[in-house]
Amino acid sequence: MAPFCTNRDRPSIPRSAARQKNIRPAIRRSLTSNSGQLERCPTRAPLPPTSDFRHGLLGIQPSDVLTGNAREIQYQQDILRYCTGVGISTCETTIRARMNVDYFMAAARLFSNRVSTGTYIQVVRDRTNKLRSFRQNPTLACEVAAHDLDGDYVPDRLDVCPNTPPLTPVLANGCTNTQIAAGPSITEVQKNAKRIGVNVDPRCKGAPVPAVPVPLGAFRSTDPTRGKALWVSRDPGTSGCPLYYELEFYITDGSSLRTAVFPASQNIGLSWIKPPAGALQFKIQTSDSGDRAAWASYAVFTKTFRVRAFNFSGQRSAWSDFFSFGREDCVAGQPCQDQ
Repeated sequence: MAPFCTNRDRPSIPRSAARQKNIRPAIRRSLTSNSGQLERCPTRAPLPPTSDFRHGLLGIQPSDVLTGNAREIQYQQDILRYCTGVGISTCETTIRARMNVDYFMAAARLFSNRVSTGTYIQVVRDRTNKLRSFRQNPTLACEVAAHDLDGDYVPDRLDVCPNTPPLTPVLANGCTNTQIAAGPSITEVQKNAKRIGVNVDPRCKGAPVPAVPVPLGAFRSTDPTRGKALWVSRDPGTSGCPLYYELEFYITDGSSLRTAVFPASQNIGLSWIKPPAGALQFKIQTSDSGDRAAWASYAVFTKTFRVRAFNFSGQRSAWSDFFSFGREDCVAGQPCQDQ
């Protein structure tokens, strides 16, 4: 996915009904402040002040070591540190990174109809109000950044109710806030979401977390104009919720970890190679953009890659192991693998 490190103009939402006012700012905040979650923007070292903007974007990469929420939070920390929050304190950076991940996950639950609009509004208000208090009390901010085991933004020493579930609005003592006001109907939310370019698919309601896919190989033809073929295992789910496959890879040009994303709908048949049953086949070619084009070049070879799947409801599988070409032979009667 392409880097995203700029503050874009926030989308406008028609003010068609007074009761939509409460949720509109919350939706905007989730979609704009956390765009890096579905786009790309952690870096491994500070970039020199002389770096140009494009160099800065390319320098920000996700962690190769962390996984799950820890990886996403680290990723958001680097977005803030080098892009959108330059100059804020280390403690606030940590807290805002965690909140950005929360905003995104709460929005994903809302749009897939897994939480009520009232709960969503309360979660966003909870995070927003706490961030305001942390800015007024930097000491408390640092305590929460370092000592908040259940992630409810209440320091452990003040937390009367530990082990709070994720995305739960809480009171100052760390116990669940049960005062959830009614929000607008989910139908109204989804209608407005479409106006600002948010994909909403009813098939994603209650969709399960995708299974961890398996990387099955990268192949090249004898003809460079045919591009290359990438194989990953197909998710066995039957919900119909649209799936995407995110591949992270190393190629032999000496570059750092690169990324390419493919919707499952880009599964394609090719005349020169046939994938095994249960596999998806994606085609890359030099006319693609960004990292996909770099991978498609016949001047480089694939060193290794891994894959994970995510769906429109915001749920993601864990990463697969990195593919080892030593475990796989060339397919009988087909060109050798891209190694």
